[in-house]
Amino acid sequence: MDHIFTLVDYPLFAFTVVISIGYIILISKIMDGWDETEEWITPTEFIPSTKVSVIIAARNEEDAIQQCVLSILNCDYPPELLEIFVINDHSEDSTAEKVLALNHSSVKLINLNESTGKKNALAMGIENASGSVIALTDADCLVPTLWLKSIISYYETFEPKCIAGPISYLHDKTLLQRFQYLDAINNMCVTANGIRRGTYHMANGANLIFQKSAFGEVGGYTTNTNYASGDDMFLIQQISKKYPSKVSFIKSKDAIVLTQPETSLSELKMQRTRWATKSKGYQDKGIIKIQGFVFLFVITLLINLLYSPIGSGLSLFGFLFALFIKWTIDYLYLSKLAQFFGHRKPLKSFFGASIAFIFYILFAGWKAMTGKSYTWKGRETS
Repeated sequence: MDHIFTLVDYPLFAFTVVISIGYIILISKIMDGWDETEEWITPTEFIPSTKVSVIIAARNEEDAIQQCVLSILNCDYPPELLEIFVINDHSEDSTAEKVLALNHSSVKLINLNESTGKKNALAMGIENASGSVIALTDADCLVPTLWLKSIISYYETFEPKCIAGPISYLHDKTLLQRFQYLDAINNMCVTANGIRRGTYHMANGANLIFQKSAFGEVGGYTTNTNYASGDDMFLIQQISKKYPSKVSFIKSKDAIVLTQPETSLSELKMQRTRWATKSKGYQDKGIIKIQGFVFLFVITLLINLLYSPIGSGLSLFGFLFALFIKWTIDYLYLSKLAQFFGHRKPLKSFFGASIAFIFYILFAGWKAMTGKSYTWKGRETS
């Protein structure tokens, strides 16, 4: 019997060492990609000349929509070069009334008629937009004062077809909120790395900017129509395919959009199910490889832990070794990112968030392979 355990223990330990080293290399390369992405400082003397149309798809957002629109109106940007479209996706609350109550000439409300869903809402807003540049954000977001000036100064300097902007979270009082913050800044680093290297392209619809003409050239949201979500990821991948050297990530503190975290575990599960189910439609497989490797690393951790009660003790050592590697590299990595995003307090919950992340990776991996339907904003989606 001991011989059987030995046959399992040694290969498992060897594999654990190899994949742990691979994890160190992976995170180090992702961090290198972030470091190589030059930080953009908004020029103080910059005077914009580009008209921007900000599009917000809203469904049942009566508690947040006014604050979102007001934060955009408060941007340091010429009012004659700014228009805001709020597309009301069949809200069952007072979202539309809240927008109309703002009574501002730059804010336009459009109600979806027969069509439904975020993609249709955004497409309608883009169709009606008169700006040459489209900026997308979400109804529960707040933008900083220099958001548009930072983005457009970058745009007028480099003339990219599409810009992925950074996002962060507003609150950090609970473990659930701190987990989302740390996960978000990790995603921003992964996004910057992929775009910097040109190996894959990611974006978050809370802060996505592109030329209106480029949107039309790639067919807008006409691809992957069988996925209800994915407007951000599919679009940036379409644009990068047509213009591989014209997609950028703007690494700027002035451009960080703040979004609301999910307040309950059930809401977070629905959100992450929505994110995971669209991964099958990604054109860029680089991000799938990264996610797959991290999933395999987490599975290796759990196999070592589950096998340790019946093994020779080597599997327990393998589990502790891999966990130490993960905690060390993750803390150094996230600590550096938190410094850029200006909010280190969530690191106090690092160990709890790290354990939650292991379960999240398993959940996301399972949903990516099997998930089909979910409920979002009171609407059943498949």
